Formats: sequence, structure tokens, C-alpha cells
Amino acid sequence: MPGQNQKQYGFGAANFVTGQLVWLLWPNKNNVGFRQLLKAVLTRQANDPIKVVMVVGNYRIHTTKAVKQLLTTVKDRLRLYFLPTYSP
Repeated sequence: MPGQNQKQYGFGAANFVTGQLVWLLWPNKNNVGFRQLLKAVLTRQANDPIKVVMVVGNYRIHTTKAVKQLLTTVKDRLRLYFLPTYSP
């Protein structure tokens, strides 16, 4: 309806080597959407024996308990590196 814009947020990750992009739209900017992105990246790289390394900011949705819990279950396949706070 006019005047009732729905917000959507984009989550994405680019493979530095191949240039492939994994992205998704999510209704909220929250850790649930971020976790869905991490799962999508792992699904895309399921047949690749090399560990996925992602560089992310220190935004609060990247460091929630739920994200940390997911990371412990996939620690052999995924590693996050956090940029310093207020990194340009």
C-alpha cells in the first residue's frame, strides 16, 4: 500500500577467490538473518574441503550468543575474523 513501505535488509558475502556472491534479503537486521547468511555460505561451500574464513565488523548482531553457538558447531568449516571497532 502507498505510504506503508516495508523494510528489507540485505546480507551478503563475496568469495574473494572466485568472486561468487551469496546474499539474502531478510525482514530484520538481526542475528537470525546473519546466521542464515552463514548457513547459506556453508551450503554453497559444502563440497570444498577448505575452511571458510569471513571478515566481519563488530556489529552487535555478529557477536550474539546464538551466533557464537552456531560457530562452535561449525568451527571445523567456518572461522570469523572481526575488524577492530571503528575500522575504516
